[in-house]
Amino acid sequence: MARPLTTIERSLLAMAGRIVMNMVVLARCRGALDPERVERAIRIVQRRHELLRVRVVREGVPKFSTSDVPPIALRVIARRDADHWREVVCSELNEPLDIASGPLVRFVLIVEPEPEPDGGCELICTTDHVAADARSGLFVLRDVLRVLANQSLRPAPSGPRQSLSDPASQPRVSRWFRREPSGPARLSLPSRPAIDFVHRRIDRPRTESLVRACRARDVDVQSALSIASAQALA
Repeated sequence: MARPLTTIERSLLAMAGRIVMNMVVLARCRGALDPERVERAIRIVQRRHELLRVRVVREGVPKFSTSDVPPIALRVIARRDADHWREVVCSELNEPLDIASGPLVRFVLIVEPEPEPDGGCELICTTDHVAADARSGLFVLRDVLRVLANQSLRPAPSGPRQSLSDPASQPRVSRWFRREPSGPARLSLPSRPAIDFVHRRIDRPRTESLVRACRARDVDVQSALSIASAQALA
């Protein structure tokens, strides 16, 4: 496969040189996961989703290519304490993936040094925003867990994507760009900042209240939380 990047994907590729835009999702599992089984499950899921087998070729019009893309990496580390996963997530947020070599996804498995029947582990999936978002990462993580639960997966459908080479997409200009009076569009971003991980939980009563309010207004919870986070950051 070799397809040109879409308008949004090219904007994200331009920003990738100035800021790390990793999407990180985590699943906490009861009991122990065998790293070899996890690695086999990742291979199955990588075959299912085409964008898990790509790298970015910048020659000419930037495009995704599936040629010479290695398998998805799985790093296994021993847990030091109950909060070790937070440190790993923060590291994954700030460590860029190799866009030119691919794939644009990686996994980390945090295991107990001495597995116990009532113990647990964390499986972390990191994707580059050029090829995926947080919801995509959740689907990838979900599929890996389904394979581990011995559920079969069908090939994921893929459809046409609008590219910058399509005249219909030309009027769309990313808000991340500004055009100088006598020059090309330039990316307007600060130098690469470090991304900090903030962990918060909503208790059960507030969660139920939020769900009821969203249902009454026909709004999904993810959108409501995204808006609330944006307002808090502003």
